[in-house]
Amino acid sequence: MSDVQNILASYNLEENHIYLLELIPLIEMIWADGKNKTPEINILYHFTIEHLARLNRDSNSVEVISEDEVNRFIDRFIHERPDPQMLKDLRDVCAIRISEKTDEADRQASREAILNYCIDIAAACASQYPYKFNERIVAEEKKLLIELFAAFS
Repeated sequence: MSDVQNILASYNLEENHIYLLELIPLIEMIWADGKNKTPEINILYHFTIEHLARLNRDSNSVEVISEDEVNRFIDRFIHERPDPQMLKDLRDVCAIRISEKTDEADRQASREAILNYCIDIAAACASQYPYKFNERIVAEEKKLLIELFAAFS
């Protein structure tokens, strides 16, 4: 069993969930402040649709993961706050998998999409109104954004 398979198995994930690891940084961002909010979840769903379209295109329209599997995966992570260490471990696998893509344009597109959507999630919900100019994104989200930029640079 490979290291990736071991990590997936240790967190009770199925092998084909490897195709959904690019959702993990967004899920981390959703939970960075300890709460999930509807606008953040909507951004995750939008990213998921685009991600599945890329998967479908890259696999010559062969279904690598079903819609039901995708929905179960997302449901697992958005209804209750996942273990932060699990999310970090899965993010690390995601970053490795992206770095192993053979096409540089593909690698760059994946990194940019993840980071752009994470920024959108961080900015989606201010904790209170009115907020000062530097309080739109809370400290926990800023810290995670810095980690994500380091991981996907």
